[in-house]
Amino acid sequence: MEKTAVAILGSGNIGTDLMYKLKRSNFLRPVIMAGIVADSEGLARARQEGLAITSEGIEGLLKQKETFEIVFDATTGQSGNDGRDRKMHKEVLESARYPEISFRPDRIEGNVAPTGTSSIRVHGMFGIHGAEHEITSPIDVKFDSGHWTASAHFLVPYAKWGMQNPSVFLLRVGDTVNIELQAGGDSRSGPK
Repeated sequence: MEKTAVAILGSGNIGTDLMYKLKRSNFLRPVIMAGIVADSEGLARARQEGLAITSEGIEGLLKQKETFEIVFDATTGQSGNDGRDRKMHKEVLESARYPEISFRPDRIEGNVAPTGTSSIRVHGMFGIHGAEHEITSPIDVKFDSGHWTASAHFLVPYAKWGMQNPSVFLLRVGDTVNIELQAGGDSRSGPK
């Protein structure tokens, strides 16, 4: 299986630590690190580890966007309850052992209109807890005056996928989690 190429935005301690974790991943491969301080220790370490580097921040990454895919860092997930989040990261996601969550789309069903709202379905491989799982997610995409938004939702059957159910004596939790994602950005030319 080919590893998914990853870009790291931020050359400080967190970005540098993430680079080393990603280098140990069975699924992800760091290929570029972006920072804003050209002589930072993080960019120097990334160069030593064989990564491409840029000191132009997000703009530098965008110039090389064909070299990587988008990947989420599992340690940033939040539910709104600090105690629940700590338990989720430590006991369910095991974020220290499996720091990344990724989605690698391989096909889209439906069409995206150049303006207005479109409903599509995206199929691909969802990587979590050290394994990949096939999913198809409905996504609503809206284009309006050069701006786009997208919202998606899908169920993660975490217990079936090998993660611990955090139920305790008085608290019972279902075996699936509903994931909702929202994204947005600007587009100069709209969909093709």
